[in-house]
Amino acid sequence: QKQSDTTRKTAPDSLQIRQQQLADSLAQIRNNRKKIYLTFDDGPNAGTMHVLNAVMEEQVPVSFFIVAKHTRDSREQNQTWEKLKTTPGIELCNHSFSHAANRYSRFYKDPSQVVADFIRSNDSLHFNNTVARMPGRNAWRIGEIRHTDVKESKAAIDSVYQAGFSVMGWDVEWGFDHQTFVPDADTALLFRRMENLLRDSATKIPGHLVLLAHDQAFRNEEDIILLKAFFASLKKNPDYELLLASHYPGVK
Repeated sequence: QKQSDTTRKTAPDSLQIRQQQLADSLAQIRNNRKKIYLTFDDGPNAGTMHVLNAVMEEQVPVSFFIVAKHTRDSREQNQTWEKLKTTPGIELCNHSFSHAANRYSRFYKDPSQVVADFIRSNDSLHFNNTVARMPGRNAWRIGEIRHTDVKESKAAIDSVYQAGFSVMGWDVEWGFDHQTFVPDADTALLFRRMENLLRDSATKIPGHLVLLAHDQAFRNEEDIILLKAFFASLKKNPDYELLLASHYPGVK
């Protein structure tokens, strides 16, 4: 009888085995899913609260790349910043203090000025990650990725990386009209571009895609509806997993 009791105690619990097998299977499914990083630039601005409300409604992880100066430009922008700081499930990343005052060539001529601008932003807003995006440049300095779209900016971008920032660009952009701020309405084309890049392993890291969008493109009701539908389509696609920018491979 004692031997039988011992056998029962040491025999594997079949329920636990099944639970572990299920957990392993789900983990494998997650590992095989393509990773998409939704990033929105230039807030806080006129569209940021609309984007944030859509994010909260659809419950998707989004990384907002913040221009520190914009948090001080008006009372409304400061209130938006305060709301961003207290919203769970999103991430706030460094997009410089001044956004180069939109004078990019002059800004990038002085690497020390560029580094100081990012440090000033970090000191002002106290980001809890190292992810940064260069104003007006699609540049990368993450892990082994080294990409500079405008070569004259290389020294400045290198300096930002050496100062401890993980510089993230993007693989595909959701474009908008820079006069009217209306976003491209053909999201089917955007989805195809994303699918093709992932299928062809044409992103900076195969299986990982960074999407760039801009807060200010989502000001009108029809554009906000478009954004919510875009989020919903991504969320329900079993081939994709949505992640925050700081989870990108190689981020320090």
